[in-house]
Amino acid sequence: MFESIRNLKPYERRFFILMIISSITNSFPILTFLVTQYQPPFRCQRNNSTLATTKGTSIGAASSLHNSTTGNNFTSVQVIVETCHISLHNFNESVSNSSGANLEEKLPCESFQYDLISNENSALTEFNLVCEDAWVNDLAISLFMWAITIGGVCGGILSDRFGRKAIFLASTYIQFFLTFTVGFATDKVSYLVLAFLNGGSNMINYGAAAVLGFETLPKYSHNAFYYGLILMYAIGNMIVPGIAYYLRDWRWFCRAMGILGLFYIPYLWLIDESPSWLFASKKTEELGKLIQKNQQV
Repeated sequence: MFESIRNLKPYERRFFILMIISSITNSFPILTFLVTQYQPPFRCQRNNSTLATTKGTSIGAASSLHNSTTGNNFTSVQVIVETCHISLHNFNESVSNSSGANLEEKLPCESFQYDLISNENSALTEFNLVCEDAWVNDLAISLFMWAITIGGVCGGILSDRFGRKAIFLASTYIQFFLTFTVGFATDKVSYLVLAFLNGGSNMINYGAAAVLGFETLPKYSHNAFYYGLILMYAIGNMIVPGIAYYLRDWRWFCRAMGILGLFYIPYLWLIDESPSWLFASKKTEELGKLIQKNQQV
């Protein structure tokens, strides 16, 4: 593999390095869900009473919670804390039977309290995407993946029509812009819409980069080139947790991910169009300039 890289011409070697580096950030959009959907331990709140949502049983007076739900007097209240609701078992021992009167009520949580450290939050905690709204988390990822599928189908058609370089750069800039805008979601609906849009360009640039490399580099270096793309993708997977460790606010995390797109602006001048696409599109003048540039570098 390293032998094939050494055999590349200076222009081809520079192109090789630039294109595999571009793969580092391809995993960033999908990994943002690890931050936006981070679920810390949380507690159910109702009528100023805080009860852990962890399954368990407790016996207590719970008078403020009990009195707001029923007008009867009970000598004891058994509070059974389920995942997303509170079960009250009220025992009236004044009734003449062996077990007493047992009335069961299931109360929904009115709000949630999350165990978060300073400056830490997520879209899940901000929009309360737990319990009855937990489906939003799965739907957001599904919409993202559906958009990737749609983008994958359209990406090949667009790159054939407008060129490998044009689609690679356009989809890259759109990807970073949409990742940036996720940080401005105002509710769960806008969050879902932005999650879907963010997935549309996610794999277009990856596919366009691979095709652009295959059509620019000599055949003997194709395996090394694709290995480099995958390797840089994996390195990107390791970089995201480090960024998330220091940026624990999900909005600023998404914005920081989007700002990284500024590093790709120089690619407008650093890389060239695919010579195979130029030849197929009968752009002979541009192809001639590219061949001359390759020979001079």
